[in-house]
Amino acid sequence: MDSTLASSVIPQGLGIESLLPECASQCVSAILASAPVAQAAVKYLCAEQQLYGAVGCSYQNCSVIDGLRSQRIVFDICGLPNRDRGASATASAVAGAIVAVFSVGVRIYSQLSRLDYIIGLDDYALIFSVLMSVPMSVVVVFTVQNGLGKDIWTLTPEQINEFFKLFYVGEHFYAFTVIFAKTNFLFFYLRLFADEKFRRLTWGVIWACILSAVSFLVATSVQCWPISYTWTKWDGEHQGRCHDINIQTWAHASVNIALDVVVVAMPISQIVRLNWRWRQKIGAGMMFAVALLITFVSILRLNSIRNFMKTSNPTWDIVPISNWSFVELNGFIFCSCMPAFRDYFRRLFVRRRRTIRGVNSVFGARARMRTVGNSVVQPGDRLHELISDDNDDNEPDHSLRDISQVDPGIGHLSTGVLAAERVESEPKAPTAQPSTRDREPDEEPEEVDLGDLKHLAPWVSVATGKENGECSGVRIPRPDESSL
Repeated sequence: MDSTLASSVIPQGLGIESLLPECASQCVSAILASAPVAQAAVKYLCAEQQLYGAVGCSYQNCSVIDGLRSQRIVFDICGLPNRDRGASATASAVAGAIVAVFSVGVRIYSQLSRLDYIIGLDDYALIFSVLMSVPMSVVVVFTVQNGLGKDIWTLTPEQINEFFKLFYVGEHFYAFTVIFAKTNFLFFYLRLFADEKFRRLTWGVIWACILSAVSFLVATSVQCWPISYTWTKWDGEHQGRCHDINIQTWAHASVNIALDVVVVAMPISQIVRLNWRWRQKIGAGMMFAVALLITFVSILRLNSIRNFMKTSNPTWDIVPISNWSFVELNGFIFCSCMPAFRDYFRRLFVRRRRTIRGVNSVFGARARMRTVGNSVVQPGDRLHELISDDNDDNEPDHSLRDISQVDPGIGHLSTGVLAAERVESEPKAPTAQPSTRDREPDEEPEEVDLGDLKHLAPWVSVATGKENGECSGVRIPRPDESSL
């Protein structure tokens, strides 16, 4: 630290000891007494060996609160920066919540769009896992505002109390999210596989997951007594008792990893027996590869817990645990929704292709255009096939042949078009009325009473361009002008 910064921190005429609590000033005075030059006292104090020696001595001689205050003052005098990685914790929490909500939303939408789908226990477990994961993200965001990601000596006692209180709440949300995320997979196995031995094994693992989660929740809830001692014990000024929380956390993380491996490996024996197409097997393989990756993340989280067990700066060192926890939990949620993503995007692309084909069919290039009456008819349109008179004279057009045979109750204006479509797509049963092909050459075409379709006759007459409403061998009497 330079002299300019020292003068701005230390009041004129006073020494460094005057800024510190009395219990810590003795430690600093002893160190400064051995400084070679009095003017270089600050520089000598801020050397690494003397600096941490003064801090360690302060914690031995002072209360926890005075020791933290002394360390903050000494670090400020020496110009050490205030570290903060709360943004990393916030980003992982928010990103995890977004991934979880979006993944479950896609799965629910994809499932409910299938009329034959029945909501099962796996869906309920997945929904509850999100309902626990999102509040956990909210808790972490509030914890960042109370010191998560910062050095603990830069916080006030009130902030530290609030930090440990929110951490206590977050532990419960984590345990609930873990159990629901795992049972979601297991209930999905029960829906997918029918082998009786495998189903019994699955139920056994489900109960193992439940017992593990319940035991951790109970141990976490009463880790200290009274419960408030959980977030007040840090200052050493309150009375209470706690069991070894580090051992509890380590044990739960180890059991959690073992159950992850079991859950991921269980269906392999069943999948290899299924007569799936290679694409389905690749999709299932990708899903379980992601699950294995998430299990590896759980191992990394366990290593962070090991480092956290010996920390004296919990607000700073807990950030890696928080980040890995969100990757683990929301990764499992995303993994269980991967089949729904495939179905969702497949439907989306199919719908888009249909839209593009529809637009091209309307606005695409046409070979020629023909205007009939007040309408524009394009070659290749179904309407053009119905009204075209370009047929060979030797082969009569039968496209409107069956209009008279359509049940008038089906419709009015669209009846003729529907009937014409049905001529091509569905074979019609023979009727008593003779068709155009069966009619003798000299036989007069039979008049047909169209009933409610009477108003179609003028349209047919104009479209075909023939006289008296004749259309390919079928004579349709023209109605009076008053009927138009």
